[in-house]
Amino acid sequence: YGAQLCTVALKMLQAMGYAQALLWVLSDNLQARSFYERLGFQLTGTTRLEEMYEGSALLSEVLYAKKLQ
Repeated sequence: YGAQLCTVALKMLQAMGYAQALLWVLSDNLQARSFYERLGFQLTGTTRLEEMYEGSALLSEVLYAKKLQ
């Protein structure tokens, strides 16, 4: 159902006039990265360290993008 939900959301974003969708994924979450890549998202080369809540460890994230138009 995840792929179906994402497909509908991407179509809605496109209908609203957005040219691309962006999303951050934890670098080590290979299952999620593979999922988004199968949906056509591509790595942008942009990374960041994210603190999920104050005082927590920093987590590495990568940015994915998908053209909608």
